[in-house]
Amino acid sequence: MLICENSKQLEYIYDFQKCEAWTRKIQNRRGEKRNKVDLKDSFANIIHSIKPLRFFVSTSTLGFLLSCKRCSATRAAASSSSSSSKTAAVMGRMHSRGKGISASALPYKRTPPSWLKISSQDVDDNICKFAKKGLTPSQIGVILRDSHGIAQVKSVTGSKILRILKAHGLAPEIPEDLYHLIKKAVAIRKHLERNRKDKDSKFRLILVESRIHRLARYYKKTKKLPPVWKYESTTASTLVA
Repeated sequence: MLICENSKQLEYIYDFQKCEAWTRKIQNRRGEKRNKVDLKDSFANIIHSIKPLRFFVSTSTLGFLLSCKRCSATRAAASSSSSSSKTAAVMGRMHSRGKGISASALPYKRTPPSWLKISSQDVDDNICKFAKKGLTPSQIGVILRDSHGIAQVKSVTGSKILRILKAHGLAPEIPEDLYHLIKKAVAIRKHLERNRKDKDSKFRLILVESRIHRLARYYKKTKKLPPVWKYESTTASTLVA
C-alpha cells in the first residue's frame, strides 16, 4: 500500500494489485501481450507522474520501486549500447585493416541526359570496336565516360557492357576481377624469384591466391567458369599472357 499527500490535504492510495489488474484489463482489450517488467514500469510511471506529492512508502513497496528503477536503467543501457554498436559497425576489408565505405552514388534518374545525341547502336559499335582492340570492360567504360560523355551504358542501350560483349561473342574467357588477381599473383611470384627473403611478399602472395580460389569457386558455382577450371601457380602466367 502506498499513501501520499500534498498541501491540499489530498490522499491518493495506489494498490499495486489493483493497478496490475487494471493494466491487464487494458491489455486484453487491445490484444497486446506485455511482460511483468512492463507492468512494473507502467505502475512506476503512474507514481512518478505525481511530482508534487509527498510519499510514505513501506519497505516492500520501496524494494519494488527500486527493482523497477534497476530494470528500466538496465534496459536503457542495453538499448543504448545496441544502438551505438549498430551505428559503429562497419564491414572491414578481407585482408587489411581498412573500413572504407566510400562508393559512387548513381543518379536516381535512369534515363540518358537530353544533351546526349548518340544512339544505342553507335554505343554498341564502339564497345565492340574497343573490345577487338583488347580492352577490358572497365577500360571500355572509362573511355566511353571520358571521351564520349556516356556515364552509364545501361541508360542508353538497356544493357551493361559485359552483356553486350556476350551477345557479340567478345566477352573475356576469365572474368575481369579474377584475371587481375591472377596477374597480381604472377607479378608477386616473379618478384619472389629475384628476392627470396622478402617474407612480406610471400605472405601477400598467400592472401592473393586465397582470394583467387575463393572467387574461382564462386564463378564455377554461377557457371561463369567451367567446372574443371583450376588455378595453378605453375601455369598461371599463360592465363594472363
